[in-house]
Amino acid sequence: MKSGNGGLVEEDSTVSDYTLDYQVQPSTLVKFWLTGDDLQPDVLSATLGVVPFAAWTKGEAIVRRGHTLPAVRIRGAWCLEPGTTPDQPFEVQLRQLLDRLEALPSILQEFVQVYAGVISVGMSSGEGHFGLFIDHTAMERLCRLGVAIGFDLYTVSDGGDPNSTTNGSTGVTGS
Repeated sequence: MKSGNGGLVEEDSTVSDYTLDYQVQPSTLVKFWLTGDDLQPDVLSATLGVVPFAAWTKGEAIVRRGHTLPAVRIRGAWCLEPGTTPDQPFEVQLRQLLDRLEALPSILQEFVQVYAGVISVGMSSGEGHFGLFIDHTAMERLCRLGVAIGFDLYTVSDGGDPNSTTNGSTGVTGS
């Protein structure tokens, strides 16, 4: 057998098909974050002319699923998403987010410096191997914006249980 065209090619040139049968689908979330103690989300939104996906001020109560938690935000934050779904490839989501960021007023670059602008990438592997690719064009666009990129990778254990305590997580998130 030898490899070829997405399957295995036997010596008689027949192709063995295969499919990936995930119990847990891989997913990716790409988001742009600005954070800071004195960040005022309403001012950022008005100045940039865009409504964020999420935003809060330092000291604001944390609300999750309609319930107020006994904690407050330790810093202000402003988050923009690419307008994609988690099942779309990382490269598509990054490209669309960069398109949105580059279309914003040039004062965004000042906000990136003042409020530690970063693109956060959360990835869940589903049950298989995955990879990502950042081409030179995307890297140049990130450099022009002055934005860093961080990855938060979630793996599924051999048992496939996404709630398992043996699952790993590593990286940077914008919380």
